[in-house]
Amino acid sequence: MKTIRVCAAVFLALLVLCGPGLADTLTFSLDIAYDGSPPKGGPPWLTARFDALGDNQVKLTLDSTGLLPGELVGSWFFNFDPTLSFLVPVGGSDPAADITIGQDNQAAGTAKGFDIRLLFKEGFPAAKTAEYLFMLLDSDKTLLASSFDYVNSDGSYFSAAEVTNLTLVVSGWIADDRDKGPGPAPVSEPATMFLLGFGAFGVALFGKNRFKK
Repeated sequence: MKTIRVCAAVFLALLVLCGPGLADTLTFSLDIAYDGSPPKGGPPWLTARFDALGDNQVKLTLDSTGLLPGELVGSWFFNFDPTLSFLVPVGGSDPAADITIGQDNQAAGTAKGFDIRLLFKEGFPAAKTAEYLFMLLDSDKTLLASSFDYVNSDGSYFSAAEVTNLTLVVSGWIADDRDKGPGPAPVSEPATMFLLGFGAFGVALFGKNRFKK
């Protein structure tokens, strides 16, 4: 009985220290070309990851390690939950991006009706990682990474990008080709997995002690 009480006390302490049980994370891999010529390297050429930070803030991490030297991202497009209003950009790293937000207002080549455009006037270079922060000003709603798990209005893609070369001549448009069904489940944090495992161990131990009696 004493062992069970100790296990319960440790479990509760870890639950308090480890914080939220789920990390809301969403990743897009841009791996198909739908207009013009594809980039020269192998797909996925670009990846984008959304991470919920709490307080109605989400961090967007862009990664161009799949591009070859001399290739640049001219613009990058995303979508978000149409029931949300007052989504605003609140920060970003180099390279600077002009961010435009408006439901179904952005066109990515022949793919129409994206909600968010990040325009890189100097180009987003190959082998680069950068972060940008978004916030929802409506306190009655909750902004999550999964809030960006939507296709554009013509039902084509979750994310798209324009890839150029050093002369800023458009070479092609690429996109995420993930199945357009329901979005992925939130990804469990390591701490969550530990807590679940520890809880299962406690339940098993409790049952074993009861069986002995």
